[in-house]
Amino acid sequence: MLYLNAEKNEYFKLHQHRDLRFFLQRLRENAEKKYNAFYGEDFALDEPIFDRIIPKLRSNGKLDVYVKVVKNGVPFPVIGSNWELLEKERIKPEERRFYRFIMDAGLGEKNSLGFGFLNPIRGVKG
Repeated sequence: MLYLNAEKNEYFKLHQHRDLRFFLQRLRENAEKKYNAFYGEDFALDEPIFDRIIPKLRSNGKLDVYVKVVKNGVPFPVIGSNWELLEKERIKPEERRFYRFIMDAGLGEKNSLGFGFLNPIRGVKG
């Protein structure tokens, strides 16, 4: 789950906004921000966060997944997405700690609500 505009509490919806570049840019920025806050560093990737992505489409053809969450007694929808594959072909030695971190901390902006988790698949070549 990512914000399109955090000040307006507006979530990004792939089906509506249709901007995969924005989605991947926000994932990268958010991951770098979390990593840098945790480690007190100024790390930035030199390239895209993933080299290959494969979406997991719902039966209605949409990628977005809506989940109702109750916070402070008030229900609100959280918009996320499911992916078959988010792949990074080659991870440079100086990037290893970053990628380990996002595997542990997750991606997105509502990890505390259970969104943004990644499951590593090691040694699989397609």
